[in-house]
Amino acid sequence: MSQKLKVEMVKKGDVLFYLESKISLFENLLSNDEKSQVDFMHNETLKEWYDGRIASRSLDIYSLTNLRNQITNLK
Repeated sequence: MSQKLKVEMVKKGDVLFYLESKISLFENLLSNDEKSQVDFMHNETLKEWYDGRIASRSLDIYSLTNLRNQITNLK
């Protein structure tokens, strides 16, 4: 079960750009979910499903934003 791990140096700016693009993607998905939730307010099952998606996307955005901030503060 011995596996070799390959480590490469990457530029901090490249990682921050990647994180920023993922944050933007999740923000767009969150916006779409919020709009869809309004369309299904009459259906309790779908409303709960969208509530879960919205909570999950919000947590993803929060986590990625914190990671971006930590990387930004690295010296």
